Amino acid sequence: EAVAGSDSLKEAVCGDETGTVIMSLRNEAHAEICTVGASIRVQNATVRMVKGHIRLVADKWAAFKPAAEPLDVTVKEDNDISATEYE
Repeated sequence: EAVAGSDSLKEAVCGDETGTVIMSLRNEAHAEICTVGASIRVQNATVRMVKGHIRLVADKWAAFKPAAEPLDVTVKEDNDISATEYE
């Protein structure tokens, strides 16, 4: 979904068997890949703190594309690392 106050920044919740994180996307093509149940491959993304919360950022240096094969994982939705506020 689009982030208030920014024309180009979007956010998506991504997860695996260890937990979930909010991912910040600066590229429209990256946002189009993020659909419910999609398997994605992310490389060279960075972690940034936004108002005390962790965000995984896929910027122009990150490799972000659909996985070669769909992953069969159960997402651990009760471990949202972006929900914790750090000081």
